[in-house]
Amino acid sequence: MLALMEGTPLRSLPTRLPSPVNPVHALAQVEATLPDLGSQAQRALALVDLGGRPRDEAATELGLPEAELSKLLAGGRKALRRTLEALPSGGWCERAERLISDRLDGALTPSGRARLDAHMRSCERCATHERKLVQAHGALVESFLAEHAPAGPRAVAAAAPAAELRVVG
Repeated sequence: MLALMEGTPLRSLPTRLPSPVNPVHALAQVEATLPDLGSQAQRALALVDLGGRPRDEAATELGLPEAELSKLLAGGRKALRRTLEALPSGGWCERAERLISDRLDGALTPSGRARLDAHMRSCERCATHERKLVQAHGALVESFLAEHAPAGPRAVAAAAPAAELRVVG
């Protein structure tokens, strides 16, 4: 068991909300945190990062192919990370940011994981991006909880999504 753990990189995992949230409240939180982010990217982050929706469900709800959702999430997460720290980027680091975003949702392919792990071993900038992204995500979740903390099990049921985030054309 120890031999398996030695080759496993230690990473922080994003904070998740303890229960389903009202998607309207999730969207309002993302809009307040990232007002300059495009509305589709805001909706994507609200559904996946705060709402906890699987990517396939979020893509269907937003009327997008999953590849487009992946791109929106990566861009939104980059904007979220920039709320803590701006990092120079270019070249392979731009691709690595998208792969990091995919990894957060468990959507990274084995070949993508191998490429990302190889890059991360030699790129402190991308390792910093991942750490700061996880911290910024945690701050987003914490700010949501501060505004929408449920009082108990009944509050969770009352806060269940009554509305969906639909892209209005």
